[in-house]
Amino acid sequence: MTKKDSSTRQSRFLAWAEDVIGAKPATFSALFDELILHFQEDKDRIAGTLWIKMHSHVPFVDLDDFKSVGTLGLIAALNHYDPAKGKFETYLYSRVKSAIFEDLSAFIVYRHFKSRFLKDAAHLVQRPEWIRYEVPANEKQQTLSEMQV
Repeated sequence: MTKKDSSTRQSRFLAWAEDVIGAKPATFSALFDELILHFQEDKDRIAGTLWIKMHSHVPFVDLDDFKSVGTLGLIAALNHYDPAKGKFETYLYSRVKSAIFEDLSAFIVYRHFKSRFLKDAAHLVQRPEWIRYEVPANEKQQTLSEMQV
């Protein structure tokens, strides 16, 4: 992508964003914040739909987890969206869905390897010697009485 293409994409994005919000914010970060708030409901709807379809397969993941990862997908969608290539809502759906699936796959792989590691390492764990050794009852009383003196 050349510098000219980048600047035209930026100008198209700014024009689209101002059209969506209906105002011209003072800074780009204020514009970005307004866009995130504007599309928050769409992101939550997409995350909710995916959670309904998948929660029986991944019961350990909560709806709030899907929504928070969906926010990362929303930010990525806003960063890479080009208004000349189509509707934002379609692009948002694909970005949120891929962010959720990416996070789920990483979490599932982590859980698998963590449990596998614990199973493999279980034989390395040994009980300390002092746990195996039982102190006779009369010795326990002696040491307690000595401590009270």
